[in-house]
Amino acid sequence: KHHVWIIQAEKDEYSTMAETMGERGKVIRFTSLAEFEQRRPDRRVVGTNEVDDRLYVYREGLLPAGAQLTVYDLTRMDPTDRGKAVAILLETIERSASRNGYPQLGHVVIDELGIVLHDKTAALAIETAWRRFRSIPQWDNPKKISRRGMIGLSQRASDLLAPAAGQTAKVIADLSPTKVYLRMESTELDGIEKKLSLTQADREYLENGEEGDAILVAGRARICLRMNADSCEDEIART
Repeated sequence: KHHVWIIQAEKDEYSTMAETMGERGKVIRFTSLAEFEQRRPDRRVVGTNEVDDRLYVYREGLLPAGAQLTVYDLTRMDPTDRGKAVAILLETIERSASRNGYPQLGHVVIDELGIVLHDKTAALAIETAWRRFRSIPQWDNPKKISRRGMIGLSQRASDLLAPAAGQTAKVIADLSPTKVYLRMESTELDGIEKKLSLTQADREYLENGEEGDAILVAGRARICLRMNADSCEDEIART
């Protein structure tokens, strides 16, 4: 089974997508850090209290087979508490992966990564996840491995490259062999063109591109592509 977890701490952009999926999607909203502290599980035993249904949302049989999506919405929390909330969620996802009893694949998405990294607690947790989630051994049999691919999203590449994002942004970029650059405004490109090693042709493509146009970077290779949404995906994206 393949699962996707989205952590949104700045804008509520993905709740509708999860809700549209019916039983295959789930939105979990938090309004305060107290909810996390009160509901954190016993670290010694998984599945012993209510938090299992709230944070360990992908237990066998809880959702039907097929693609499954959970959106963790932290946008209603005090901004000063969101970093710790992100850290708790990532810790919980890793612990659950190590104890689910069978190897599992999935992706964890951090929305508005460049802004979230401004918080030192979140930055440390995210960097740790980027290093460790690619290979999470089962606690009872280290030969069985679960994998969580980490994806960072940012509307502005400059947010990730800004000094406020810190050294963690550079570490994440170095650990991410695959990157996708979407259409950008000329003012945005002016400040990041050299940092992204964009050629003049790359710049012109991103500056003049239409919806769905992008540059895919995979290691040393890069190609131009267009991503087209079907009618259902387009409707969800515009809702």
